[in-house]
Amino acid sequence: MLEAAAASVSVRVPLHVVVQSFVTETVLMDVGTARYFSLDRVGGAMLAALVEHGIVAEAARALAVGGWGPAGEVEGDLSELARELEELGLLEVEIAA
Repeated sequence: MLEAAAASVSVRVPLHVVVQSFVTETVLMDVGTARYFSLDRVGGAMLAALVEHGIVAEAARALAVGGWGPAGEVEGDLSELARELEELGLLEVEIAA
């Protein structure tokens, strides 16, 4: 799904998902199914960057500037997280035409 250039991939949390960050984890709950999922600190920070920036490439650049590593590697990690969350119905991913 995320084979497109990350600059054209936007993400957002759907309305049926509630996200709450705690000290050591981030919890996502699908209120439609009452299922919840947990991300560790790293995953939570990555999700926060995706949500804040809305575009995979922009989130990757922001994290790279923050010392997370080369933007290209971070972009790959963010794309993988977005794909996994999309498969679970916890994130909406849109590729611009």
